Amino acid sequence: MALEAGLFEPFPSSQIIAANNGRDSMSAFYFLIHDSDGDFVNDEPYQYPDLLTALEAAKFALTEMAADGIPLENGGSVAIDVQNEDHASVATLELRFSLQFSQPAET
Repeated sequence: MALEAGLFEPFPSSQIIAANNGRDSMSAFYFLIHDSDGDFVNDEPYQYPDLLTALEAAKFALTEMAADGIPLENGGSVAIDVQNEDHASVATLELRFSLQFSQPAET
């Protein structure tokens, strides 16, 4: 599930404006995406008022990625590494696919 540059919008702009709540300062965050196709990072940072808003955006992006195609191999995962303006990791969000079969009932 590779994401192409310029096609990834991690959070609706209207929600970013609402989250900013009139504040002027925004911080730069990068999203490094890990999936079965490899790693993808957008060269341009996303601007959010704070880390919590960036984490909400990453969570929203993971739901969009899962809707696009959950990795079907057992233990497969998609993850977003949220990085600050210095490209230092500040948090990682991950969705992991797990398949467990139930024991058949004995009769």
